[in-house]
Amino acid sequence: MKQVIGKRKKMLIDMIPGLETELQQSLVNESVATREGREKVVAWFQLAVECEWLSREAEWYNHDE
Repeated sequence: MKQVIGKRKKMLIDMIPGLETELQQSLVNESVATREGREKVVAWFQLAVECEWLSREAEWYNHDE
């Protein structure tokens, strides 16, 4: 049962590397940030993910509205 409850959180965790790559690629394609700027944006994204999206218990991800 616990594996089922944590499935959505794991799906989000699995998506993070791809989202980071897409974020970096978009910044490159639009020429809106230097390499250092891109690294800072990705670091901000990682912090936001850890502190907000992944800070919740697995059960939280199963509340559909």
